[in-house]
Amino acid sequence: MISDRSNPIGAVVALQVDGVVVVRHGTLVYERYFRGYNADEVHIIQSVTKSVVALLVGIAVDHGWLRCRRATFDRKTRIALRFEIF
Repeated sequence: MISDRSNPIGAVVALQVDGVVVVRHGTLVYERYFRGYNADEVHIIQSVTKSVVALLVGIAVDHGWLRCRRATFDRKTRIALRFEIF
């Protein structure tokens, strides 16, 4: 585990992150690529999509746009959440 908070860029490189892009209020405020990558490279994102969708669902629930009606669990699908959209 990387625990050196005094060198976050070193930690990003050690974790094999290809790049970091920060957008705030629709404006690009930081963009940096590592290990020879650039904005035009194809990046392997693996399960990043699930994390982004979970983040967006959390924001929607927090704002009251989605409400969880029911959570179920079974061995095949693990967890299923049922949402209502407002």
